[in-house]
Amino acid sequence: MDLLFDECVEGAVYRAVAQSREGARVERAQDHHIAHAHDDELLDWAAARGFVVVTSDRNTMVPAAWERVALGRPVPGLLVIRRGAARGAVFEALTLIAERAVAADLDARVVWVPERSESEQISSGVGR
Repeated sequence: MDLLFDECVEGAVYRAVAQSREGARVERAQDHHIAHAHDDELLDWAAARGFVVVTSDRNTMVPAAWERVALGRPVPGLLVIRRGAARGAVFEALTLIAERAVAADLDARVVWVPERSESEQISSGVGR
Protein backbone atom coordinates (compact mmCIF):
# COMPACT_ATOMS: atom_id res chain seq x y z
CA MET A 1 0.00 0.00 0.00
CA ASP A 2 1.28 3.46 -0.89
CA LEU A 3 1.14 6.10 1.83
CA LEU A 4 1.18 9.89 1.53
CA PHE A 5 1.95 11.74 4.77
CA ASP A 6 0.57 15.26 4.98
CA GLU A 7 2.50 18.11 6.59
CA CYS A 8 0.76 17.66 9.96
CA VAL A 9 2.45 14.32 10.69
CA GLU A 10 5.63 14.37 12.77
CA GLY A 11 8.76 13.80 10.70
CA ALA A 12 9.93 11.05 13.06
CA VAL A 13 6.79 9.01 12.35
CA TYR A 14 7.17 9.48 8.60
CA ARG A 15 10.87 8.50 8.67
CA ALA A 16 10.26 5.37 10.77
CA VAL A 17 7.51 4.13 8.46
CA ALA A 18 9.46 5.02 5.30
CA GLN A 19 12.54 3.15 6.53
CA SER A 20 10.50 0.07 7.41
CA ARG A 21 8.68 -0.06 4.07
CA GLU A 22 11.55 -0.32 1.59
CA GLY A 23 10.26 -0.79 -1.92
CA ALA A 24 6.87 0.74 -1.14
CA ARG A 25 5.90 4.30 -1.94
CA VAL A 26 5.91 6.18 1.36
CA GLU A 27 6.04 9.87 0.55
CA ARG A 28 5.38 13.30 2.02
CA ALA A 29 3.08 15.96 0.62
CA GLN A 30 6.01 18.41 0.90
CA ASP A 31 7.98 16.36 -1.63
CA HIS A 32 5.25 16.94 -4.22
CA HIS A 33 4.68 20.65 -3.50
CA ILE A 34 1.19 19.99 -2.15
CA ALA A 35 1.98 20.46 1.54
CA HIS A 36 -0.10 23.61 1.88
CA ALA A 37 -2.81 22.61 -0.56
CA HIS A 38 -6.42 22.67 0.57
CA ASP A 39 -7.45 19.30 2.04
CA ASP A 40 -9.73 18.60 -0.91
CA GLU A 41 -6.86 19.18 -3.35
CA LEU A 42 -4.55 16.89 -1.39
CA LEU A 43 -7.20 14.14 -1.32
CA ASP A 44 -7.74 14.59 -5.10
CA TRP A 45 -3.99 14.32 -5.73
CA ALA A 46 -3.68 11.20 -3.56
CA ALA A 47 -6.72 9.49 -5.07
CA ALA A 48 -5.47 10.10 -8.62
CA ARG A 49 -2.14 8.45 -7.77
CA GLY A 50 -3.32 5.61 -5.56
CA PHE A 51 -2.04 6.90 -2.22
CA VAL A 52 -3.74 6.42 1.15
CA VAL A 53 -3.33 9.64 3.16
CA VAL A 54 -1.86 9.72 6.68
CA THR A 55 -2.66 12.79 8.77
CA SER A 56 -2.91 14.06 12.30
CA ASP A 57 -5.27 16.86 11.17
CA ARG A 58 -8.53 15.92 12.83
CA ASN A 59 -10.06 19.39 12.48
CA THR A 60 -10.28 19.88 8.73
CA MET A 61 -9.03 16.74 6.94
CA VAL A 62 -11.58 14.37 8.49
CA PRO A 63 -14.60 16.56 7.62
CA ALA A 64 -13.19 17.07 4.11
CA ALA A 65 -12.94 13.30 3.61
CA TRP A 66 -16.49 12.69 4.83
CA GLU A 67 -17.81 15.50 2.63
CA ARG A 68 -16.16 13.86 -0.39
CA VAL A 69 -17.73 10.51 0.52
CA ALA A 70 -21.17 12.15 0.79
CA LEU A 71 -20.69 13.75 -2.63
CA GLY A 72 -19.55 10.49 -4.23
CA ARG A 73 -16.05 11.81 -4.85
CA PRO A 74 -13.05 9.50 -4.41
CA VAL A 75 -11.43 9.22 -1.01
CA PRO A 76 -8.32 7.07 -1.17
CA GLY A 77 -8.49 6.17 2.50
CA LEU A 78 -7.52 8.40 5.39
CA LEU A 79 -5.45 7.18 8.33
CA VAL A 80 -5.82 9.66 11.19
CA ILE A 81 -3.30 9.62 14.03
CA ARG A 82 -4.99 9.87 17.41
CA ARG A 83 -4.16 12.87 19.59
CA GLY A 84 -1.62 11.92 22.27
CA ALA A 85 -0.84 8.52 20.77
CA ALA A 86 2.68 7.25 21.46
CA ARG A 87 4.97 7.28 18.41
CA GLY A 88 5.73 3.59 18.84
CA ALA A 89 2.04 2.68 18.81
CA VAL A 90 1.45 4.88 15.75
CA PHE A 91 4.42 3.31 13.93
CA GLU A 92 3.21 -0.22 14.74
CA ALA A 93 -0.34 0.52 13.63
CA LEU A 94 0.70 2.20 10.37
CA THR A 95 3.17 -0.52 9.40
CA LEU A 96 0.66 -3.26 10.22
CA ILE A 97 -2.01 -1.60 8.08
CA ALA A 98 0.46 -0.98 5.24
CA GLU A 99 1.66 -4.59 5.29
CA ARG A 100 -1.69 -6.33 5.58
CA ALA A 101 -4.23 -4.13 3.86
CA VAL A 102 -4.62 -3.09 0.26
CA ALA A 103 -5.71 0.39 -0.74
CA ALA A 104 -9.17 -0.89 -1.76
CA ASP A 105 -9.74 -1.97 1.88
CA LEU A 106 -9.56 1.69 2.89
CA ASP A 107 -11.42 3.23 -0.04
CA ALA A 108 -13.85 5.88 1.25
CA ARG A 109 -12.92 5.11 4.87
CA VAL A 110 -11.48 7.14 7.73
CA VAL A 111 -9.47 4.96 10.12
CA TRP A 112 -8.09 6.18 13.45
CA VAL A 113 -4.65 4.88 14.41
CA PRO A 114 -3.81 3.32 16.63
CA GLU A 115 -7.17 1.72 17.34
CA ARG A 116 -8.45 2.09 20.86
CA SER A 117 -7.80 -0.80 23.17
CA GLU A 118 -10.79 -2.61 24.63
CA SER A 119 -10.20 -0.96 28.02
CA GLU A 120 -10.17 2.50 26.40
CA GLN A 121 -13.44 1.71 24.61
CA ILE A 122 -15.09 0.58 27.83
CA SER A 123 -13.86 3.58 29.84
CA SER A 124 -15.06 5.99 27.16
CA GLY A 125 -18.46 4.30 26.92
CA VAL A 126 -17.80 2.92 23.43
CA GLY A 127 -18.47 -0.76 22.88
CA ARG A 128 -20.85 -1.26 25.79
